[in-house]
Amino acid sequence: MRVELGKPPPMTLEKRLQLDLWTGLCGHLRGSGTRFSLRKPQPRPYHDFTLGKTGYWLRATAAALSGPEQVFDHEIGGDFLVDPGPPRKWLFAQAFRHDALQKQLGADLTWHISEADQQWRVSCTIKADLANRALWPRYFDWFAVQLECFREVFQPLLRDAPAASSPKW
Repeated sequence: MRVELGKPPPMTLEKRLQLDLWTGLCGHLRGSGTRFSLRKPQPRPYHDFTLGKTGYWLRATAAALSGPEQVFDHEIGGDFLVDPGPPRKWLFAQAFRHDALQKQLGADLTWHISEADQQWRVSCTIKADLANRALWPRYFDWFAVQLECFREVFQPLLRDAPAASSPKW
């Protein structure tokens, strides 16, 4: 394959699916009058949304999960993420409120808080069939509800959270 200078390489089917998914989600959110600041969709397995405080954000995810026979299932998710430093200590403190936060969100949450991880996160996921584009409007609704719930629950808590650049917390 020959790539000309100035031209990006051809997009793989997976990258095309990711770009189409995030473009569709942004269109859905825009059409619903969202308060989210929408970024330009990119061909990657996630799309980020700011929360107005450095070091904290929301993320929509779409991942392919390989099964025992290399059959791929998909999973979509909504995440609340924090950067290293003071935000991590803050999220660790919130983990003690796990049951209350889970009840507020009305969803099962998975807490990913390990020193081995670059970013710590709280996530909620469901299985999805991303190859079936007829189901995408249902997934867009799910993303919209989950991301809005995450914002409603976590954004008020961020008032007392340290910014990523805080020297001490």
